[in-house]
Amino acid sequence: MEFTLLAAAMLGVAAAVGWLAVMHHGDAELRASTRDLIVIGALAGIVTGRIWAMIAGGTNPITHPVDVFMVRGGVDPFAASLAAVAAAGWSGRHEGWTLIDAAAPGAVMGLAGWHAGCLVRNACLGSTTELPWGWATTPGTAARHPVELYAAALLVLVALAVTALWRRGTGGGLATTVAVASAAGVRAVTEPLRPVLGEGRTLGYAIAAVTAAGFAGVLWWRKPTADS
Repeated sequence: MEFTLLAAAMLGVAAAVGWLAVMHHGDAELRASTRDLIVIGALAGIVTGRIWAMIAGGTNPITHPVDVFMVRGGVDPFAASLAAVAAAGWSGRHEGWTLIDAAAPGAVMGLAGWHAGCLVRNACLGSTTELPWGWATTPGTAARHPVELYAAALLVLVALAVTALWRRGTGGGLATTVAVASAAGVRAVTEPLRPVLGEGRTLGYAIAAVTAAGFAGVLWWRKPTADS
């Protein structure tokens, strides 16, 4: 495995676990449960995203099982995200939304850490820009948007907002759906700045953001009725 990629992944895990420790510093059991949920989701996402990328690239994971561990060969982020959410939801099904909502801010902070890991991977830059904070890879070359740092900063703000929402005790999945909608929205708005062929995954992330936001709206609308 490429060590810089491993370092970025470890930074993401550290950000998630660290934020959960801050959130649940007075409840060791909840801290451990949410941490386990994050780890399960991350592992499921990496494996699924890697297998999906292999199949899309024409490699059979059954006949080439060792290639599954060659993560630097590519991990499909969309498949990884779906698998992570599904695995975390299944793992926390017995506790219901209470546990999943308590883990949601940590998951978003972990994504922020992963994007900030572009600094160790030397992979922060996207499309060209004339803005003063653009970065040039070498002197004399065009400056580029530090798009991964944009995403990291926005995700930190999302994690803080979702944490505040969770602390209000809304429950019922609202914190989770808001987290999913916001994280997908961040990817949708930053995707056009990434150096990809065609439109990339902008449409897919936008659909995910709108769908999750719709669910969040329904949960928010139903909350007063549930309390009455």
